[in-house]
Amino acid sequence: MPLPCPRRLSVSGFDHHLGFMVDLIKVYDLRRYWLSRRRMLSGMVVLFLILMAIFSLGFLRGADHTPLSGEIVTPTATPTSVPVTVMPEATSVILNEEESVLLLHETFADPALSSLNTGMNDYASFAFVDETYRITVHEPDAFVWSPCEGIFGDVTIATELIFTTGSGDTAAGLLFRFQDEYNFYFFNISANGYYALDLFQNGRWVSLVDWTRTTQVRPSGEANQLRVEVVEDYIHLYINDMLLDVVSDDTFAEGNVAFAVNTFEEQDISVFFDNLIIWRDTP
Repeated sequence: MPLPCPRRLSVSGFDHHLGFMVDLIKVYDLRRYWLSRRRMLSGMVVLFLILMAIFSLGFLRGADHTPLSGEIVTPTATPTSVPVTVMPEATSVILNEEESVLLLHETFADPALSSLNTGMNDYASFAFVDETYRITVHEPDAFVWSPCEGIFGDVTIATELIFTTGSGDTAAGLLFRFQDEYNFYFFNISANGYYALDLFQNGRWVSLVDWTRTTQVRPSGEANQLRVEVVEDYIHLYINDMLLDVVSDDTFAEGNVAFAVNTFEEQDISVFFDNLIIWRDTP
């Protein structure tokens, strides 16, 4: 909001009422006083407008900026301190061949059999390394992903990911019910021990589960298993066989699945993914 315009005191009419030299000196000094005040207020207004312009640019970039190819708006950076959630009992991944239909299983042992792509762009590189799939992000404040083939609705998606040492607060995880680059869900964990669920709809982030501290995230160098169960409007979030949250959202009913990595302050960060499994339970 602009500063209110200061009331200006006119001194031009004083000469018609005061004839003494001492009073003229007072008028002159008063003019000098208000001239200096006017200059000071003008400088303050200019400084205020500059600060407002800087703030507006930052706000537009975080809220209204539409991602370009290779440049994706990032969710809010992970916090440094929030309460640790109370953990329910663990439940193991159960894939019963008689009650489940296996839709996709990627071990990355043979890159020729994988639907994931390799290569690099201005922001990241993608490669198969030692029977894992590696995403390396070369820039800070970048969000990159690599999709697999197939459209999936009510399914369970499970994978393992490993953060490398020095990942800081980098986040990584699964995109699911992916429509296009402006519309998807993102279940992610951070290397410093948080998890979140975000909805990206029409190029805007909506937090379904805000960044939450959890002891279930293992440190860099160790594998973390992520599992998402989506049944109709319900989304179940698991980390290392532990159910952490159940969320209801009906924005998207089906879509692609992808690996994703989100850097904040760090760059040249690698995350390894392994054993992508997608299945559907039979009624």
